[in-house]
Amino acid sequence: TALMEEFASLDPGAFDYVLLDCPGGMRFMEQSALMVSDDVIIPTGLSMYDYYGISPTVELIQRTRDRRESEHPRFLGFLPNGTTPRGVGDDARAYLESYSVPMFTPVRSSQLLKSSPGWADIEKRVLVKSRPNSQVALSIVQVAREIELGITEAHAQVVANAIEIEQAAVV
Repeated sequence: TALMEEFASLDPGAFDYVLLDCPGGMRFMEQSALMVSDDVIIPTGLSMYDYYGISPTVELIQRTRDRRESEHPRFLGFLPNGTTPRGVGDDARAYLESYSVPMFTPVRSSQLLKSSPGWADIEKRVLVKSRPNSQVALSIVQVAREIELGITEAHAQVVANAIEIEQAAVV
């Protein structure tokens, strides 16, 4: 496919990560992206409608591995998005955990995410720069850490930092 040819022409050391975002339900686009991917994260909302797309995508990942005769793409986990301040509900958590893969830190729902695409200044659209202390920005930064370090290591780092802050407050 054209996407495979494009990726083959890139210098392998030019990028640490290349993120491909495909619309759900577009199987041809998903298949093309999976054929050139090493790792996969499935972003998902938390409604029953969102769940309908999960199983076909997970099956497509396995079919792509079979076709490539490889362990790639590896399924790293789910990225819940649009959560409330309470996070992922028990029913949603149980459903996602039934796939036995990790769950990334949920990205919070926010009016900032809905309004930022219309902002003319590109710097304002990058929430981790324009609103670095917002809950949305903090959750996005944590997901980036989880991608870089792995979910378990990133979560351990958060716990270690919290203990360090707590100990400093006691002194």
